[in-house]
Amino acid sequence: MKRLAFVVLALAGAWPMAATAQVAARNQQLSQAQAAYDGFDTPRALTLLRAALDPARGPPDSAWGRGVQLLAQILTEDQRPSEADVWLGWAFRLNPAIEIDTVTFLPAVVAASRRALAGAGSGVSRDSAVRSTWEWAAAGFSDTEGGFRVSGAGAPVQVLVEGVGVATVGQVLRLPPGTYNLQASASGFVSVRVTREVLPRTVTALQFTLVSTAAAALAAADTVLPATALDAVARRVVLLQPERYDIPAATAACATGFAVGRAGLVATSYRAIRGADRVTVNAGPGRTFTAEVRVAAHDAANDLALLTVPIAFSDTVGLGGSVGTGALWAVGFGDCRTATSRRSTVSVAAARPDALGLGTRLPEGFRGAVLADRNGNVLGFVVAPDSGAALTELAAALNTARQAVAAGGALQTPGDVSRRENHSYGTLTLRSAAAGAEIRVRGLEAWHWADLAREGPAPLTFTGPMGRYEVSLAVGGTVRRTANATIVPGARGQFTIDPQVAQGVPERTQPGAAPGIQPARGKSKLPFILIGAGVVGGGAAALLLGGGGGGGGGGGNGTTGAITVQVPVNP
Repeated sequence: MKRLAFVVLALAGAWPMAATAQVAARNQQLSQAQAAYDGFDTPRALTLLRAALDPARGPPDSAWGRGVQLLAQILTEDQRPSEADVWLGWAFRLNPAIEIDTVTFLPAVVAASRRALAGAGSGVSRDSAVRSTWEWAAAGFSDTEGGFRVSGAGAPVQVLVEGVGVATVGQVLRLPPGTYNLQASASGFVSVRVTREVLPRTVTALQFTLVSTAAAALAAADTVLPATALDAVARRVVLLQPERYDIPAATAACATGFAVGRAGLVATSYRAIRGADRVTVNAGPGRTFTAEVRVAAHDAANDLALLTVPIAFSDTVGLGGSVGTGALWAVGFGDCRTATSRRSTVSVAAARPDALGLGTRLPEGFRGAVLADRNGNVLGFVVAPDSGAALTELAAALNTARQAVAAGGALQTPGDVSRRENHSYGTLTLRSAAAGAEIRVRGLEAWHWADLAREGPAPLTFTGPMGRYEVSLAVGGTVRRTANATIVPGARGQFTIDPQVAQGVPERTQPGAAPGIQPARGKSKLPFILIGAGVVGGGAAALLLGGGGGGGGGGGNGTTGAITVQVPVNP
């Protein structure tokens, strides 16, 4: 089976000096695990990964998160998906901010990671009711057994492990690896129900700190969105499922939209549909649309989009109301299935009061979700995991969208918009025959965004928006060669880069149909982009030798293409 790549990021200086050496040693072990996996020595890779993932060896950062996904990959390939689910559930509960690698790992691993993220809740580190620590590689335990040790602070706590029985305080309850629900209670205190994983060869120590019923009553008014308010807001949101080239549906991120006006207009973040060929809007039973979805207006710079669907909404969001500092609830599709709420604190910048800072990082499915107060009044919406915007941001784009719909002209599809903004996706498989080769990819175009950058051992498959990318070959940490490669929408290309040669070959093209790349445009004077502006130009991608190189023309149908490689002449 094709071996997949895993990146270990160097984090020197990112943590306090006392922990730097420990983190470096852990990351070195993660790198050794990757090398063992690439060398088909999966037993050694598993041993190294299980040792390196001990939280006591360093913060659960991005390198650690990739290590967990590599462990899940090995277990999945070994037909042990339930064990992979346990490790992923534990990891995302410990650090919900782990980035899911949708390119490197198997679709089954990506899908399991998304399920783990959806079920992670607030995460272990943010849970004030219970403190979790782990006795790693505990003596007397096998790969088929772990356990819980429970204790209480400030109250005579009793802990019930659902489906198992009562856990005796201070003693280890031995259990098969898996996910368990625990309920802690004490007289005069509020019961707490938590979900935790039992890992192989590991004792999970849980110390519960219960809150008295009197103290809980004072805090409850500001922690839970009332059911009536949640129901009222949930009727106004719809599930969005964007489809991007070469990204399997099982791994694609969902998003949220919300109804604005009764004539089928849905507002969301532009980034929620960025690069999509199609967008499916699910507004409830019998109200799912894909081919009919159009974009009535969008503003890439300010991260706004207005979609149209052929239905009339009965419950919609108005643009009134002002946002102050304090608590709001994001209501959206964090699990890509059901509308739920997440509480967050909100801060408003004096220089730009329409921009909102969120105190809680939200899952990707909440992009485009509404922000409501405890009375169900919608005051803003989510544009990124840690930021939002007031509804007043939508006013100009909404007016444009309504005019476009009223004019009765042809509106653009999501794919049209992706091509217009140069955000249509293509795929590049990067290879090298050099021993120990590491590939680094960085976007070069004005329309690329910072987190597109990727790196990892060859071969590396990269899926991203059209345009020129800098591809570097590093051996032993030293860059040996750099070349430019161009991704064209709808193209799946191969690119080989070695110390003495770099070349690209399109895997499939359709003669005369390969679209080119539009040159970067200056920002429009309009605060939004009207529907109806087409993509012009055309041309085929070519192999260029020498330095420099530009973007080329534009246009085409975006369904096929080729790859352009530019190789600088370096001795």
